[in-house]
Amino acid sequence: MSYGVSEMPPLESDYVNAGLVQPGENVGGLLRANQVICELQHGIRNAPRDIDILKGALSIALKEGIWKDRLDTKRSQRIRYDAAQLVKFIMDPFPEGLDTTVDVLRRVLGDCPERIMLDEALDRGQGNLNAAARPRAEDGTFLGTDHNHDNIMVMAPAEPVPPVPRAEQGTSASYNVRRLKRLAEKEREEVGPEAPPTKAEDLLQKVRAGEIKPHAAVKLAGIVQPTIQLSRDPVKGRQQILEVYGMEYLQALLQEEPHD
Repeated sequence: MSYGVSEMPPLESDYVNAGLVQPGENVGGLLRANQVICELQHGIRNAPRDIDILKGALSIALKEGIWKDRLDTKRSQRIRYDAAQLVKFIMDPFPEGLDTTVDVLRRVLGDCPERIMLDEALDRGQGNLNAAARPRAEDGTFLGTDHNHDNIMVMAPAEPVPPVPRAEQGTSASYNVRRLKRLAEKEREEVGPEAPPTKAEDLLQKVRAGEIKPHAAVKLAGIVQPTIQLSRDPVKGRQQILEVYGMEYLQALLQEEPHD
């Protein structure tokens, strides 16, 4: 495609001269980040119809952390969020943020690996802004939401961001993932850093990959003991016990207690 003089795409030097980037910065990466966030915003606006676009863009944004820094050429803005501002990014209006809430985003995603990825990102503390994490100018003062002298918008609110809404406990996916993570950390401490993946770590990776549901994983890990509703038919009831608990349990169950 040929460009006229007025249609030439901006060069890296143009962004440098505009104060949007520093010499040597990865301009292509910042432009790609903005494209991904635009796709994410589009997916949210058109959910559930474009749920696949939403999930794909969210996965990239969280895995690569590109939601924290992007270059919006249409508005000539460099939009940055601190690592502790994930909730703010989700709640901020367009075009800076996703213009939604954590709870709405969770409901739209439903039970999927991207939902688990979101909850883990929130659990890492990215959603709660505190004074220690807020970006500062060179003179040590907090940066606000206005453009600074370099035309870079740093999203730092004057008031603390609301706390991350916690997902329901009980049978919720995020709660079960947290339980599985705690067990995995405990097992890793017991076996040491050089040992192969533990059972809980292996199950956690399968949950993240969408190969197994969190509720099934905590059962397999032994965190939640399986329960069954026995059939009134003794033959069927015996088979149920065998399938869930095994022959050793059934034999112990049938063993008579010694009488005094």
